[in-house]
Amino acid sequence: GVAVVGGHTVRDPELKFGLSVTGEVALDAVWANTGARPGQALVLTKPLGTGIIGQAIKAEAASAAEIDLAVASMTTLNDVAARVGRAHGVTAATDVTGFGLLGHLRNIVRGSGLAAELDAAALPVLPGVDDHLAAGRVPGGSKTNRGFLEPLVAWRGAAAARERVLTIASDAQTSGGLLLCVPPERVDAAVAELRAAGVPAVIIGRLGAPDPDAAATPIAIR
Repeated sequence: GVAVVGGHTVRDPELKFGLSVTGEVALDAVWANTGARPGQALVLTKPLGTGIIGQAIKAEAASAAEIDLAVASMTTLNDVAARVGRAHGVTAATDVTGFGLLGHLRNIVRGSGLAAELDAAALPVLPGVDDHLAAGRVPGGSKTNRGFLEPLVAWRGAAAARERVLTIASDAQTSGGLLLCVPPERVDAAVAELRAAGVPAVIIGRLGAPDPDAAATPIAIR
């Protein structure tokens, strides 16, 4: 739905291109990361792990099926997720890209003056991610994300799952999904509509009022 009208090229061993996107939006229709409210559910519309799968591809360790599923996820637009979210009263949202899930969630809770709790067992991941994670195939950007974000997280889950979950939740994503802040009374209907439209949406947590005693760790993971 867009016109490609320009760009630039770079001589490099790998083919790449860069685009600048310009558009217009009605001011009363903007989703900022500052409009989240206590009690809202956090809905993620794509699985995590494209950074780890990308590292596996570079290492020539990813299977054809893993590559196909990751590419299918990355080449799926977020237009349907945005349309459904708007229909169900979403007040704040962000895409999940280079800062990873935790980095973009951090911007929401910081901008909205809230806290968040994530359900570790609910986090969706692409097939193959756990195997590649166990083999140490984690990109440098994801490691940098984790180093910055880990001090902001209060870990309340099983000790054995901590390494896995924090790494996946910090993984730098390429063309990730949307993280939608959905009113609690609308979230079940929103997720059902998203799934019916082919969007693998999952409720991964909730937003709450900030805890003054836990101001340094505004994100909790159970």
